[in-house]
Amino acid sequence: MRNKWNDLAGKYSQNHILITKLYNELIRKYNETKRHYHNLSHIQGMLYNVEKFQDMAEDYDALQFAVWYHDAIMATLRSDNEAQSAIMAKDALLQLGIAPERIQKVINLICRTANHLEQKESDTVDTAIMLDADLVILGSEPDRYRQYADQIRQEYQVIPFFIFKEKRKQMLHKFLEVPFIYRLPDVREKLEEQARWNIENELKRLGA
Repeated sequence: MRNKWNDLAGKYSQNHILITKLYNELIRKYNETKRHYHNLSHIQGMLYNVEKFQDMAEDYDALQFAVWYHDAIMATLRSDNEAQSAIMAKDALLQLGIAPERIQKVINLICRTANHLEQKESDTVDTAIMLDADLVILGSEPDRYRQYADQIRQEYQVIPFFIFKEKRKQMLHKFLEVPFIYRLPDVREKLEEQARWNIENELKRLGA
């Protein structure tokens, strides 16, 4: 993970102290004890998945920075985590000397993860790569999906279960209502059916 960060940030700055400082800030965020799913393992998995589509990406560096920062801020009871993560990303990327145009791409990608199912005319290939990579877990094997669902509940354990259950059911139903969960044809072909099966089974467990 550190080598991936150094290689990416090192394209834009030779200030190794700064690069290390920014990396350590990210590590501290993703190692917070309240994180059970949205942690370093999630970031590592996303970096792996976006790499598969490196050749089709419009701005692969922006995509990677967006992955690194998209869940940097996670406050259970707030609804602006993505916006706050984007602010953190902007501050860091300015320090690295990255061009404003690329920083804006990173911000846009991070903010799009606030609503995976929304369709926007401004969405790009990188948007599709980012959002699909973030949702790969939905199409995982049943045991892994159930572990993921349990991890999400742990992250929101401060919320009473009857409230969490209703909010979770609402979100899951929204995924089933759209024609396709995944945007990229290759990902859709591989994961769409399994994702819908997993979601339907979680809804059954929740008593939907």
